[in-house]
Amino acid sequence: IRRVAEKCDVLQDITFETRVEGAAWDATCGRWLVNTDKGLQLSAQFLVTAAGGISHKYLPDLPGRSKFEGRVLHTHDWPKEDTDFSGRRVALVGVGSSGVQILPEIAKQASHVYVFMRTPNYVLPKGREEASPEYQRLVKKHYKEFLKHSHQETTVGVDVNEDPRFMADILPEELTASLEARYKEGNFQLQFFCADSFFNPDANMLAQSFLHNKIRETVRDPVVAEALCPKYAFQSKRPPGGNNFYESFNRPNVTLVNLNGSSIEALAPAGIVALGETTPVDDVILATGFDNTTGAFSALSISGTDGQQLKDLWTEGPKTYLGLGTVGFPNLFMITGPQSPGVLTNVIAAIEHHVDWIGDCMKWMQSNSKSVIEATADAQKAWGEHVNKVAEKTVFNSSSVSAYRGHNIPGKANAMLVYPGGLLRYRNKCSKVAANSYEGFQFK
Repeated sequence: IRRVAEKCDVLQDITFETRVEGAAWDATCGRWLVNTDKGLQLSAQFLVTAAGGISHKYLPDLPGRSKFEGRVLHTHDWPKEDTDFSGRRVALVGVGSSGVQILPEIAKQASHVYVFMRTPNYVLPKGREEASPEYQRLVKKHYKEFLKHSHQETTVGVDVNEDPRFMADILPEELTASLEARYKEGNFQLQFFCADSFFNPDANMLAQSFLHNKIRETVRDPVVAEALCPKYAFQSKRPPGGNNFYESFNRPNVTLVNLNGSSIEALAPAGIVALGETTPVDDVILATGFDNTTGAFSALSISGTDGQQLKDLWTEGPKTYLGLGTVGFPNLFMITGPQSPGVLTNVIAAIEHHVDWIGDCMKWMQSNSKSVIEATADAQKAWGEHVNKVAEKTVFNSSSVSAYRGHNIPGKANAMLVYPGGLLRYRNKCSKVAANSYEGFQFK
């Protein structure tokens, strides 16, 4: 990232070590007034949020934390210096992406690791750490074409082999071979073994069964293996990628503590309390994830027309038009905002699309002597209904328990936070909106 920033000479335009605390729309001058933690006050025509969909960490309220005698680390705030766990007893709380990746490394050092799991995940192999020389040469030779195809012409904005056929049109032996090959290759490949895996229960059950068998083949203790087998639809929760996660449970110094949906109760001076029992540990690692998609907005004080707070309007779930704008907040653009594909895709591709779209919109406004843009209530309502309608046909329906619906945060509303229709479909919708003079937005 630094290399690109230096090459493009943008470091001079960035203020580091400064946090935006709030922003308020001033209707009298038609501008946003922004305040920072360093006392800096800014005035701008547009406010563009780029806080990230998985940037605001979730830190559970653990009674007794201040009295715990060991170290408490959150994976989001990992120390920059080397952290040694040699000879120490470690509690790892959470088996999402961070927990999955950190367990194999911590287990190499610690005298014992206790893995506290509320809900298991479908963990997929990461595959090759580096692209083969042949693949690198091919991409570099046709880079523009490759980038256009992967970012603009695929479902999730990444170069994967998407089988366009429905499961019913694929021979059983071909399905088995495809699942095996895709699992071995790793990353996103398994999710696209057929065109209807997101909404056909039979196709999804096939993937579930395949992955359950992989877990049982890998984990030697049958009780632990069954506990690690998820009992929900594949892909309804974000499937983490990581190597040697399941193998770690074959180590004598790794113990699974299955919380069966419950949470850690407290920290004791010399241990961690769960299921009514205290496990003695020296360190606690909180791999408890993030307040998905809307967390960064909830942490800010953003007030629009009439002084209403954005976070107050979203208590029952986000309300946006295309995930780009929202009613009552003129000249506010959101990069990978709620109800856009965001974290359900290659986020880099999603970010680049929004940056281009927002930039083109600003240019259009300037060319057409418009200074203020705001989503209309009708367009916002229609988009929200569309997002929910698409979700109900997929594994992300309202009965699913997923961070995509806010279930990992206590008290958060059950609402679809991202658009589940894919990046390609979404790009086409945004292009149509722009081509029709940004229909769904009103201007002044």
